Order: sequence, then C-alpha cells, then structure tokens
Amino acid sequence: MQITDKTIPSHLHPTPDERIAILLEQDDHNCLRLAFDHYYKPLCLYATRYLLSYDDIEDIVQSAFISLWRNHRGKPFVGSVRSYLFGAVAKASLKHMEDGQRYFFTDLECVTESLIDELTADTNKD
Repeated sequence: MQITDKTIPSHLHPTPDERIAILLEQDDHNCLRLAFDHYYKPLCLYATRYLLSYDDIEDIVQSAFISLWRNHRGKPFVGSVRSYLFGAVAKASLKHMEDGQRYFFTDLECVTESLIDELTADTNKD
C-alpha cells in the first residue's frame, strides 16, 4: 500500500524522514526518490567539509543512498534516516580521505626516491 496525502489525516502527515522509513519498510523504491529529493543537495554540501572533488562527493553521497536501500529495505527502520545518511557520508568521506592520504604518501615516497636517485646519479657523474 502506497502512502499518499489522501490516506493520512491532515493532522498526522509524516515528516519526510518518517515517509522514507515507511516506504523503505514496504520495500518501495519510491523511498529512494523521496530521500534523494530531500537530502541530495544537503549531503553534497556536507561532504564538502571533507572532500574537494565534486566527483568524489557525488560518488559518496550516491553510495549512502544505495547503502540505505540495500541494508534497510523491507525492514522497520529504527532511528533517523537523516542521521543515517549524514553519518554514512561522513564515515565514507573520512575513509576516502584516509585512503587518499595513503596514496599521497606512497606517491611522495616514490617521488622522493626518484629524486634521490637523480641526485645520486648527478653526484656520481662529477
């Protein structure tokens, strides 16, 4: 059963979070559209606290929606959808930053070794 404004008394209109949770429990993919419409821009803006690349931000935010659907569809959702999504974006952003630093230091190490090799080769020629 799909929930519409006509099936709910006017004084009992659910919040967007409640609506998303209800649709999620009903295994209704419309919950993703509602969640996306309500949270996509705020989540992208939030992710800019951690990341600079808009492509990375979009990937992480989209992954949060996919995670919500895969992990909670067909089951009662306990808690706040908003908190879940913002928490997922923060955690994934921090993980991405951590992985990026690992690559940065790996790249830095390779460049440093290459520079040392060049300097050593130049010194040996003299």
